[in-house]
Amino acid sequence: MAVLARKKSKEFSQVNELTGYYRQISKTELLTAEQEKALARRVQEGDQDAKIALAEANLRLVVKVARKFRHPDLTLADMVQEGNLGLLEAVDKFDPDKGCRFSTYACWWIRQAISRAIANKGRTIRLPVHINELLSRYRKLNNQVRSARGSDATLEEAAQEILPVDHETARRKAVRKHRDKSLDHDDPRVKKMVNRLEQRAQSKLQTILSMASTPVSLEISVGEESDSTLKDLIPGQEDLETPGLERESLAWLLSHLSDKERTLLALRYGFDGGSGRTFSELADIFGVSRESIRQQELRALKKLRELATNAQWN
Repeated sequence: MAVLARKKSKEFSQVNELTGYYRQISKTELLTAEQEKALARRVQEGDQDAKIALAEANLRLVVKVARKFRHPDLTLADMVQEGNLGLLEAVDKFDPDKGCRFSTYACWWIRQAISRAIANKGRTIRLPVHINELLSRYRKLNNQVRSARGSDATLEEAAQEILPVDHETARRKAVRKHRDKSLDHDDPRVKKMVNRLEQRAQSKLQTILSMASTPVSLEISVGEESDSTLKDLIPGQEDLETPGLERESLAWLLSHLSDKERTLLALRYGFDGGSGRTFSELADIFGVSRESIRQQELRALKKLRELATNAQWN
């Protein structure tokens, strides 16, 4: 109940912060269709006063559209500000002879501007604390190596320093695998286990380093059904008129997940530039079981589908 109360309080404060602004812009009278056309034609002729008048008469529309969006890192005021930029773009591009009202035309530009701002936030994947600590240690090490010899540390060097393999742990693993308690550190089977763990450490470090960038691919399979893609989660793709907006739509969906869910999906489906990780690899990164990773993925995908179903992009 306390969490719900805080959520309600936050929503109320975001709406309340625009009360004075909305009261002010509501003093501007709405335009008739003929008034819109007249102003739009003057805008086409370069009349700045007409541009301001047409925009000010539609500021309430921006607030109306912005209220339909939610993002943990953007306030309603932030989204109204972004929407106002979209409104100004609509004013510049509106053709009064195309036969539609300005509000209908402007809605698309307002939504696109807000979606782009949300996408820019949503593309940033905030990583778990322990991964950030490893990244910090890597950057510090790499700076030292670069200063000393003028080149970056190799993956093998960095992994040995940041994710060192404990040889006694490797010996115990070899003992369990081969069921031979007499194995010592010089045994080839123990050395083979050390090498395997070192390779795993390098792979883990490579995964962590690749998480710094998050290009989004929509043509990848999700869940346990190979014929379902992330793009399928986004409704109305056939109506999107500009390249890249579908990516922003996906980023908007991802922005509504928790940091851990967003990171998990980014790694699972290669948003970080990789080829996608297995449940075993993710279990190693997050320090949990494969089944736990599978269940977390299912919950995150279910949340995405529910968000997409409720989203009104058109």
